[in-house]
Amino acid sequence: MNARRVESCFLALVLALGVCFPNLAFADDAPSGGEGASGGETPTPDAPETDIPTEGACGTNAKWSYDKDANALTIEPVSDKVTSASVTTPGWAAWAPEIKTVEVKTGITSIGTGVFAGQPFTSISIADTVTSLGAGAFSACTSLSEFKGADGVTAIGDTTFSGCTALSSIEGLESVTTIGDSA
Repeated sequence: MNARRVESCFLALVLALGVCFPNLAFADDAPSGGEGASGGETPTPDAPETDIPTEGACGTNAKWSYDKDANALTIEPVSDKVTSASVTTPGWAAWAPEIKTVEVKTGITSIGTGVFAGQPFTSISIADTVTSLGAGAFSACTSLSEFKGADGVTAIGDTTFSGCTALSSIEGLESVTTIGDSA
């Protein structure tokens, strides 16, 4: 009966250790059969992502591109022939933590609801072709300190700049006729 009790205690201890330290069985120095079995190296889970796109669509007739070296996001129409382009989706979301500057180029006509909300960039430059900034477009961008351009903007939606606590420089916006609540 004592042997059974010792065996039960040992099994309980092993189970408890497995729950508390689940990675012990998968330690980095444990043999994995890597090169010999498969003919190549087994990728590590900490390897940096290399397949994250640096460009793509971000709305109607709009595209984005990210320059990793400059930490700069550029948004522009898909072609020179486009007369109206709206930014409606943040296709660059995977890069958002690294973006420092944003440039919205000529041909983009509107920035949709919440498109840049909560992103940590510090400055944005918007072409004069942009006529509206959607509700919450820049809300909670606590690092945004500089806003340039957008002389074509006539309407600023509700909460557009709400929570932009670092915003200290605004250039442009001379044509605004409508400002939403808590903008």
